[in-house]
Amino acid sequence: MKLHTEQLLGTLELLNEPLQVYDEQVEGSYQTFCWDSSTKGEFNLWNLMIDEKYIQPISGQTAISQWILDEWLHPIAADNDTYPPDHPKDGNFLNPDIKIERYKIYKALYELLISSLEELEAFKVNIDVNEKLDYLCFLVGKISHDSWLVISPSVGRREKIPHWISYSDLEEYRKHSKSISKLESIVKKLLANLKPLKLCACYPDGHGYIFSYYYSYAFAKTKAEAFNQVFMMANILQKKRFINFSSDYHQHSYNDDKRRKTIYALNNFLKQICCSINLYHFAMYDNDYTYIIGETPGKDWLGIEISRSYRYY
Repeated sequence: MKLHTEQLLGTLELLNEPLQVYDEQVEGSYQTFCWDSSTKGEFNLWNLMIDEKYIQPISGQTAISQWILDEWLHPIAADNDTYPPDHPKDGNFLNPDIKIERYKIYKALYELLISSLEELEAFKVNIDVNEKLDYLCFLVGKISHDSWLVISPSVGRREKIPHWISYSDLEEYRKHSKSISKLESIVKKLLANLKPLKLCACYPDGHGYIFSYYYSYAFAKTKAEAFNQVFMMANILQKKRFINFSSDYHQHSYNDDKRRKTIYALNNFLKQICCSINLYHFAMYDNDYTYIIGETPGKDWLGIEISRSYRYY
């Protein structure tokens, strides 16, 4: 690590230390973040997910099987349902005819990808290392050295971007090469036949929620770019321009003068050391991570990571 980056990280750790003692579920657990480009390489969201050990390789057949299980094991919400049942056994599930129809589409999609791609990879994502069940599977296809395809379903998400963080929108999507439009047209048609479902995440005592289960895909010149686009379309990832933290949203911290001063100093420090600061928010089921990250003059990346985890007791 460069000496200047190490010094900046030390200052950031001092500023962040007072923020670690608050309610983890409400305000999140604050940790400093550092990306040393000399050892970790280029910073992008794909490399970040691998470095944090959120992504693990699996087989393509395993991924397809998990897609099928996700829609078979979650109750289906009716159009006018506002809340899910407390227990899955009290809900309604896909009827056998629809299961068979969708299974045939999954099989056709898998056979298409196997026959059309140079290479097909599959991965599972789990942002809660303590919970092995709540994960997402997605497919990555290599069409050529500069053409990639990623397909992913959406997942349930309880949390939005923490409301005490101010941000603005960014433009992210890019057009892909016309040379792969034929494959895209077939993928698009198959996925369009997998109609979105309203699935229930069931918890006792009314703590559950309903989410839309649908598929997104993207073609791009790099694996990282296709991954980035698909996870935003699937509502797993949000990327924004960071503006600042605010201490005014929580009554118990509003009158905490020390905390208010710490947040003010943290805002100023990040803006001084980074030319631009982005916000990355990952949310899956009952867990979410918010990364506030900016590039330093030394081409490393520093910032704050906020993690939250909903627990029903």
